[in-house]
Amino acid sequence: MNNGADVAADPVLLATGFIRLLDHPEVGRHRYPSLSYHLARTPGGISRAAPCFGEHNAFVLHDIIGLASENVADLIRAGAVTDRPSAAAVRGVAADSARSEPHHALEGRSPGSVPAPISN
Repeated sequence: MNNGADVAADPVLLATGFIRLLDHPEVGRHRYPSLSYHLARTPGGISRAAPCFGEHNAFVLHDIIGLASENVADLIRAGAVTDRPSAAAVRGVAADSARSEPHHALEGRSPGSVPAPISN
C-alpha cells in the first residue's frame, strides 16, 4: 500500500503530470496533486501553489465585495482582517476552545470573558 510520500514520488504520476512541482514564495518547491479526472472541453488543473496567508484579502474585500479602501483599512486597524495567523493559531490553540468547555465550566465568569489560552 502506498502512503502520501510514495504517491508524491511515483515516477508515473510525475511523468503524466498528475503530480506537479510548484514553487511557493514562502516554503519553496513542493509537489501538488492535480485533478484526478480530465474533461475534454474544460480540462482544468493547477497552475500555482497555495496562496500565502491573507494574500488575496485586498482583492476579495475591494474587488469582489466592493468595499472602499477606507473600509478595508478600518477592518485592518480593528484586527478583523490580517495577513498573518493569530498567535493562538500558531501555537495550535483552537479558536473556539471557549465553546468546547462544558456549560458548568463557564459558570461564574462575566459575560464576554473567555478562558486563557492553553500553554503547551
